[in-house]
Amino acid sequence: MFSIFHVEGGIGKNILATAVVSSLKTADPERKIVVVSAWPQVWFNNPDVHQVFPFGQLANFYKNYIQNQNVKIYRHEPYHSEDYILNNKHLINIWCELCGVPWNGQGPKLYFSPLEIEYLKLRMLQNVTKPIFLLHTNGGGGNARPYSWYRDLPFQNSKEVVDYFKNDYHIYQIGYEG
Repeated sequence: MFSIFHVEGGIGKNILATAVVSSLKTADPERKIVVVSAWPQVWFNNPDVHQVFPFGQLANFYKNYIQNQNVKIYRHEPYHSEDYILNNKHLINIWCELCGVPWNGQGPKLYFSPLEIEYLKLRMLQNVTKPIFLLHTNGGGGNARPYSWYRDLPFQNSKEVVDYFKNDYHIYQIGYEG
């Protein structure tokens, strides 16, 4: 029994999708969840995920996971829903509703390998005394378009977020150089 969870979008959307997969696993723990994504790194070490496949590397996928299998396929676009566009509900809740499962309240969660944890301790966590707040203000791929007015959080809004949370959190911005 497999659940195929297909997510299109950037790294931020994939991180958010980890909460949806958690709800899928809570709703149907016997199913093995297989993720198809452009950002397989987000899914590494996730205990809710049986296997992850990057786009373009799906040889024998249909034969192994769909053909003659008890399978559920989840390929939804929550950003196109009316509830998201009108800001009526949290995006995770919308996505879970599209998948037909209740949101279990779990937020996004990343799972790091022991080597990655050691790297983080050496590079980022040496003098951190507060919880960490990861801020992802700009989407897209690389430096070809460093800022997009329709997709990215304006600098002034980013600054307001940082100023509001800086006393309670150690803030890191996720993004490309520049």
